[in-house]
Amino acid sequence: MSTPSVVTSPSQAVVDTLRRLNLWLRGTESSPLSAQELSRTINLARISLIVGLVFLHYQTYPNSTASPFDGIDQAHHPWATYINSFVLFFFFSAVPLLSMISGWLFFFPR
Repeated sequence: MSTPSVVTSPSQAVVDTLRRLNLWLRGTESSPLSAQELSRTINLARISLIVGLVFLHYQTYPNSTASPFDGIDQAHHPWATYINSFVLFFFFSAVPLLSMISGWLFFFPR
């Protein structure tokens, strides 16, 4: 009699993979990620960084005079300007990180 397999959602699988990757990078888990887990992690990072790159080019919200480079505008729409500035400054690292991922994939031994 076979045991039933546990079915997890794709989002739960990504969370589990990221948790294992974090443990492996800290040195508390000895087994590296499987090829499927590593592929899933790279795909998640690529999609997230590409979406972030698109948001970088969004500039300001319509009818807003606040520049995202100025940070929070306390007088007009503080939450919207905070989120816009956070996305802008956070995803300035998108291009170097995408280059790092493609370099790692290019030089990774098969």
